[in-house]
Amino acid sequence: MADEQEETPVAPPQPVLHTENVSSFLDLQTEFIKRRDAAIAGKSQSFATEPTHRRTPRNNILAISKEEKKAKSEVSTLRAQRIRQNEEAIRKEEQQRAKQQQILQQKAAIYERMAKGERLVYDDGKEAEFLVDFHAKKKELEEEARNKPSTSSETNGESRGEGATFTLESPLVVHYDYSEDKGRVFGASHVPLPTMDEEAREQKIKELIAMTEETHRKRAERKRQRNEEEAEERRRLNRVRERMGLEPIPSSEDEEEEEQKGAAEITESDVSAIPLPPSSPEAKTTKEPEQKKQRFGVREWDRGKIGCMRWAEEQRDEREDEFAPPSFYYGEENDGRGKKKRKN
Repeated sequence: MADEQEETPVAPPQPVLHTENVSSFLDLQTEFIKRRDAAIAGKSQSFATEPTHRRTPRNNILAISKEEKKAKSEVSTLRAQRIRQNEEAIRKEEQQRAKQQQILQQKAAIYERMAKGERLVYDDGKEAEFLVDFHAKKKELEEEARNKPSTSSETNGESRGEGATFTLESPLVVHYDYSEDKGRVFGASHVPLPTMDEEAREQKIKELIAMTEETHRKRAERKRQRNEEEAEERRRLNRVRERMGLEPIPSSEDEEEEEQKGAAEITESDVSAIPLPPSSPEAKTTKEPEQKKQRFGVREWDRGKIGCMRWAEEQRDEREDEFAPPSFYYGEENDGRGKKKRKN
């Protein structure tokens, strides 16, 4: 009863394919069999061509590939080549240095023999020629050495006999020679004057004065030419401006002064022809100190100073007397406001 009650194992039901087109199913089965056979044939052929010792897959991280090994070998080859080249260069340099050292030693030996007075000849008996005459140089040195004690003994004898002291004049030290720099133009302060010869000194001073006058003359000539060119340019521009209906450009102060001087010279020449009555000597004496100062044009660095002084005077006028500096600060001629005192 117990055995009957035990359940018997039941096999799983097999899948059943239901199809109406049996030919397509057969074609699929045939294609599957062909591909399976082709795969088995290719696998067997690959096993036949492969070597018996198959490489296991690489698992070591320190292993290098063929490309890395090839690159490493190329780097080592280039490094060995550079080392060989450097060694060859060092060897050549050492050989060159040794050769130069040998030549210098030979020259030193030759110079030493020539300094002793020995004549050097070649194997064929011809005397060696050099650019330096060592024999003449040696004779000059020997003569100087012989002459030095004789001159010193003569001076000592004279000093002992006459009882006078002999002092050597120290040469003048030239700290700077202006003639070394040829590219610059120097003034009178750079011209050296003779110190011992008075006539030469006066002659040099006269030359400097003449050069100064020539410089002033050339400077005035250049200024006159420049003013004429500027005046001509201004006249040309004024003609153009006149045609355009514009105002003319005013002339400069220098040209006005020259025109005034020229007009004054013309008037003086015209008036000089008129005879004047004889003047008394007292009038001459009174007129002598009243000489007009030569008037120059307003210089570039003097422009604006008049207005500055006027502003300073206005500030001093506004300042209270108790804040003014002491009177002795300005002197006797000026008062505390910076103005000159009037003499009664």
